[in-house]
Amino acid sequence: DDMGRSLLRHLQTVGAGRLNLQGVRYQEGVATGVAVQVVSNADKQKLALFCAGANGCVSERDVEEASFLLSESTVNLLLLQLEVPMSSIMAIATEARERGCIVALKAAPLTADVLLHVHDLLNFPSLDLLFLNEWDAPMLIGSSEKPLVTVKQAERAAETILALAVAALRRRHEHARPRTPLAPASRPPPQRGVLVQ
Repeated sequence: DDMGRSLLRHLQTVGAGRLNLQGVRYQEGVATGVAVQVVSNADKQKLALFCAGANGCVSERDVEEASFLLSESTVNLLLLQLEVPMSSIMAIATEARERGCIVALKAAPLTADVLLHVHDLLNFPSLDLLFLNEWDAPMLIGSSEKPLVTVKQAERAAETILALAVAALRRRHEHARPRTPLAPASRPPPQRGVLVQ
């Protein structure tokens, strides 16, 4: 659509020589995905409006076709959001991690229907960093403190999420067969972390 073409032209202009847009695909007859934040004047509450559009059409095959981009020696970090199907997120995260990239997920938009999949990501050894906002962190851990407004609340949420991830990794490790990592030996393994904004 016009918005997608305009955005791509803008990225080609401002990112000339710095952004590789070879993996961008056009989805005929489907609008560009859009996410908008609306903030109430009265109480400053945020509401996220999200329409997946073409983002919802990203398949594991698309991921496989674009994975050559991870081979570039300059790619050290893959940042993901929940705007594409979870199967595609899992596929590219696995591929990136095997190539030695740090894999980060900004868990947004976090909705009830993807919440269980995000819990699965806590069991997922390819995820290194998890970014959550003041609304999504309590939703992920089932806390009634919504939104998180103090540093102490954010610290408690981050500690709970890390504890869940560590427990999941221990369970997974107890049942896993050893495998040879494909990551280059020159890159140290990243540390896992959670940032609650």
